[in-house]
Amino acid sequence: MPIIHVKISYKSKILKDWEDLPVGRETKIKVFFGDISILYLSSEWCNLNFEVKFSPSKTLVGEKISAECIAWEAACQYGIYAHFYFISQEIIESHRIPAVNIINAFDIIRASSNDIFVPEFNDLPKNALEKLRIDLFI
Repeated sequence: MPIIHVKISYKSKILKDWEDLPVGRETKIKVFFGDISILYLSSEWCNLNFEVKFSPSKTLVGEKISAECIAWEAACQYGIYAHFYFISQEIIESHRIPAVNIINAFDIIRASSNDIFVPEFNDLPKNALEKLRIDLFI
């Protein structure tokens, strides 16, 4: 039976660190994850939405794969490391509701640029040569 290395996380919290788990050759990702969540996670995590990314190593960012795909075929194509991410309800709701109050970073920089200034020192020149020297260096 083929093996897939599985990691499960929610936001920045790791619920299940990398573990090698067997998978059937014709098992869909949704069914595979359902089996994992029943065995290794509490019941509160079973019905949440998730996304999965397969990669050839633990450190690389993987390719997002549909839950309807066959798990072993995705592992053969994209790598045997599967990272499951739970999608929080806040993220789902934010995608449904268009964002009205978008804060532009350039507006913040432009507004704060008025507060940032370099002081000017008023050194009065004693003669024309000193005035020329001050004008050249400023």
